Amino acid sequence: ESLRIPAVDISDDPWLIAHHVNAMKDNLPAFINIRTVRHLWHSGTGSDGAPEWDRYQVSIEKMRTLGLGAQLREIEAHNQTATAQLWQSARQKP
Repeated sequence: ESLRIPAVDISDDPWLIAHHVNAMKDNLPAFINIRTVRHLWHSGTGSDGAPEWDRYQVSIEKMRTLGLGAQLREIEAHNQTATAQLWQSARQKP
């Protein structure tokens, strides 16, 4: 806001993020500060305990509730393939 652009400070709820992205897309530039909750520290060396709720599972259930099960399965299949390809590529690099 000090830069005189639209700004918002929100949690990492996927639906809240989507709402603000859609609300700001016609008024760019804009700033969205997303406060994330991680199960593991960034370096992966420790944990502050499990997050209070599993945002991934909440999103999956919401998609199913909205009748988007087919799209969900397509996204999951794409992500699994892409992840496998990335790991394969990383293992082949010296």
